[in-house]
Amino acid sequence: MKIMNGLYNLIGILIFAYLVGSFLNVVISRLPIIFKLKESNHDFKTFNLALPRSHCPHCQHILYWWHNIPLLSFVILKGQCYFCHTPIAKRYFIVELSFILLIALCYYQAPSLSIFLSYALFSALALCIFFIDWETLFIPDILNYLLLWSGLLINTHGLFCSAQDAIIGAALGYLGLWGFYHFIYWTSKKEGFGYGDFKLLAALGAWCGVSELFNILFLASLLGLILAVVKLKKMGEPIAFGPALCIAGFLNLVYPQTFNLLNWSRQLFGSG
Repeated sequence: MKIMNGLYNLIGILIFAYLVGSFLNVVISRLPIIFKLKESNHDFKTFNLALPRSHCPHCQHILYWWHNIPLLSFVILKGQCYFCHTPIAKRYFIVELSFILLIALCYYQAPSLSIFLSYALFSALALCIFFIDWETLFIPDILNYLLLWSGLLINTHGLFCSAQDAIIGAALGYLGLWGFYHFIYWTSKKEGFGYGDFKLLAALGAWCGVSELFNILFLASLLGLILAVVKLKKMGEPIAFGPALCIAGFLNLVYPQTFNLLNWSRQLFGSG
């Protein structure tokens, strides 16, 4: 059953995703800078998510309104600044397009409006975490906490799992990676994960429940290897695990039967 019927509803949802995707780029670009400035007691009246106005990071020229049209401006400007012709990061285009595609997938998978809105919230937060960690190897606490608390609140009425499963999932998600991190450090004197990864897995446990933690970690491990190859990381170089966790969490939440390790094993070994 689809949450809504008709072409107009779908178009309206995609337009919403089109506009929100542009804001997500602002969050991805500015939030890491804000955290760095916070350490130096910077005045956030002059730099935050709203100020200063959109500008070229290379020549600092304020952009015209038509330079900020999601997706279209990148194509019109041929991927470069209108003023100094410096290439624009492809990430802006990728984020906006990715969010539209994610919302379209959520639309077709959600059996109710409440689940669709939950999917959309999860997708927005996870997409920000994905690209910030991909670019900076850093996950802002505010995004992890928003994902964690929203998951716990949504599951107070058992939307994806029981409240008890959500709480235990959050606790074990954090403690599981925390313990594994210290085991790796104790045996190799190397840091296998960042503390942001602990909090992110806790948030995914709050959304999906304790029973899905192993499945999420298994998928994330496979995806992490693929992403490492995509980013051409050499042995010994740090690899962001957050993006792999975000993809695994999304697949487990939106496609729980398709990307389920137990179902895979049953199909592989033919057991009932």
